Amino acid sequence: ECPFCKRWHDASFAALKREYVDAGKVRMAYVHFPLDQHVQAMPSAEASMCASAQRRFWEYQGALFEDVEAWAKAGDQSATYEAIAKRVGVAAAARFRSCLRSHVMRAVIDADKDRMVRVGVQSTPSFFVGQKGIAGALPLPVFRAALDSAVAAAGAAR
Repeated sequence: ECPFCKRWHDASFAALKREYVDAGKVRMAYVHFPLDQHVQAMPSAEASMCASAQRRFWEYQGALFEDVEAWAKAGDQSATYEAIAKRVGVAAAARFRSCLRSHVMRAVIDADKDRMVRVGVQSTPSFFVGQKGIAGALPLPVFRAALDSAVAAAGAAR
């Protein structure tokens, strides 16, 4: 739901995934930090984690950004979340629905948020490249420079 997260996703995610993750240079982890001012931040985070339980996190997360206008509004959006799950290949629809309705993933998301608060994150999107923090939807070259530096440092440490 965060417009800056969407901006970063649309402008940088695919290139960084292709150039660094798919190339085997780095691993990427997604840590949730749902902001209270976004009414669907927690429900959409829960939906993405329910998709993750069926190994469809990245596909689901991408579809959330594509379809943000369809679900980022007040009210129960579970039918929309379920439709996205089906579209991205979440095979066990009943298991996804049960996961979503039980809020079982909320503890994981709360733990993510607590961890981020402890390290000083205050806004989204925020990133950690090695030990370096990057706050905001900065341009792609900023991320490339940080990743190249971290990859070089990791190679030198070996």
